[in-house]
Amino acid sequence: MRRLESVLECMARPLRLHFEHAIYHIINRGNYRHPIFETRGATEAFEQCLFEAAALHHWRLHAFVVMSNHFHLAVQTPEANLTESVHWLESTYATRFNRYRRQRGHLFQGRYQALLIQPGGSLLRVVNYIHLNPVRAGLTGMAGLADYRWSSLRWFLSGNRPGGLSCSDWLGELRLSDDRAGWLAYGQLLVALAADPARQKRDVFETMTKGWVIGDAEWKNGIAASFDPRGIAEAPCGPERDAIREEKWRQALDQALHRLGRDRHDLRAARKGEDWKIALAECLRRTCGANYRWLVRELHLGKASSARFHICRLRQNALNHIPPEDPKSV
Repeated sequence: MRRLESVLECMARPLRLHFEHAIYHIINRGNYRHPIFETRGATEAFEQCLFEAAALHHWRLHAFVVMSNHFHLAVQTPEANLTESVHWLESTYATRFNRYRRQRGHLFQGRYQALLIQPGGSLLRVVNYIHLNPVRAGLTGMAGLADYRWSSLRWFLSGNRPGGLSCSDWLGELRLSDDRAGWLAYGQLLVALAADPARQKRDVFETMTKGWVIGDAEWKNGIAASFDPRGIAEAPCGPERDAIREEKWRQALDQALHRLGRDRHDLRAARKGEDWKIALAECLRRTCGANYRWLVRELHLGKASSARFHICRLRQNALNHIPPEDPKSV
């Protein structure tokens, strides 16, 4: 136990433990607790960013719920990319939110919480906590929980869930199958849990957003013993992280150019706002998270502001089902 306490004392900020297949309970709130999800459009935009983040960073999204001014996620990171992926989610949503609202400034209150979750029963309890959040907050009753729009529960029940949503691990803890009978049984479990404050206390609902880890004492001590306190902070970072990311982006660019029958000479020779270059930039940003500074430099797009404008217009046209001018665009 002294080992665990020494680790905690060495950290001036909440722990960030990165390893493959780690599971986290992630929470963040609007700046000054502002209701950033008060409109349907804003919440749909965040949900879309969430699904994009899951696809881009290969998350297993075990559960989520979006409330009026905060969100909860239960996320597994097979590639140990917590910091990079959550930064992408929050910054991408903030950029889109501020652009459409014509606002500036920080959207979220600051550094998100990321509590490490022990696999198994602890993950199940976090999922239950997340799914019951709208009821506990008084946004809906149990009768309407399945229809609460901004929750993974609705997607699981619909049968038309987006990629990245995963229920096999925590349903398996209940020995339930991913079918109609299994979801009916899970719904009955949530009803019973919502009506039983004593059980919620046993499931430590009151600690789901506190501390740095959700699990039993033995597991917590094992995690603490596995990490050097001097190396737990945000990593990888700096030039090494940037070099790794940019190499992945370069590989994706070369593969895309090959499929188009083009090369880097074509990038230099074509106009800055050429349709196929903008479409290529949008594809690289959407599929591998390439940032605007890199795209402008490698694709010879001119200014970052212009590239951002053209990419946003391309996406808006796609949403409105307006075909691109160049039928050969990517």
